[in-house]
Amino acid sequence: MAPVRGAFYFFQGLRLVFQPGLRRFVFIPLLVNSILFALGVWYGVGRVQAMLGWAATFLPTWLHWLNWLLGPFFILSMVLVFFSMFTAVANLLASPFNSRLSAEVEGAITGVKPLSEDPGHVIFNEIEKIFYFSKWLVWFFILFFVPIANTLLAPLWFVFSAWMLAVEYGDYPMANHGLDGRAVRRHLRRHWPVSLGFGAAILVTMMVPLLNCLVMPAAVAGATLFWLKTINATVHPES
Repeated sequence: MAPVRGAFYFFQGLRLVFQPGLRRFVFIPLLVNSILFALGVWYGVGRVQAMLGWAATFLPTWLHWLNWLLGPFFILSMVLVFFSMFTAVANLLASPFNSRLSAEVEGAITGVKPLSEDPGHVIFNEIEKIFYFSKWLVWFFILFFVPIANTLLAPLWFVFSAWMLAVEYGDYPMANHGLDGRAVRRHLRRHWPVSLGFGAAILVTMMVPLLNCLVMPAAVAGATLFWLKTINATVHPES
C-alpha cells in the first residue's frame, strides 16, 4: 500500500541518521527540535484546558450534554495545532542545517552530493511554506466556531498536518535540485498517498516521548529517500 510505503521512508530515514558519516549533521537539528518541543509541551499543556473551557461557552444550554463528546475532539485538535505551530518555528530555525543534511544523505546514497541551497534562499522557502500553511489555517479557524461541524476538526487537521509535514520536509531535497515551493507541492500531489503516509508517520512519531526528538533529522533523511525514489517523475511548476 502506498501510505505504508510513505511511512516506511520515514523509518528508513530514522535508521539512516545513525550512520557514522551523517551523525555529525544531525546534532543541530536535533538540538533545535528538542528545545522547541519541550517549550511547546510546557506552553500547550497550560493552554489546552483554558481553551477547552472557553470553547464550551459557545454551546447552547440544551447542548451541554455534548461536552463529553466534544472534549476529546477539542483536545486532540488543539494538541495538533500546537504541534504544528512549534514544528513551523523549529524548521524555520533549523532550515539551513536541514538542507545540508539532505544533501549529505543524498550523497551517501547516490555518491553524488547536490549543492545545498543558499541559507537565505532556504529561509525564504520556509517563510513561503508558513504563508501557504496560514492560508489553510483560516478555514480551520472558521470551522472551529461552527457547532457540531467542529467535531470534524480533529480528523481533518490530522490529514492536513500530515500533508503539511510532507510539504515541509519534502522541500529540502527538492530545493537542493532547484525546485520551488509550488513545484514541490505538485510533485507531492502526484504521489499523494505516499506523501500522506510519510507525513502521518512523522506526525504520530512526534507524539512519542524521546523518539520525537529525532523526528526532524529522520524526516529530512526520509524525504530525501522519497525524492530519490520518485526522481524520474516529471516535475512542472504549478499553473
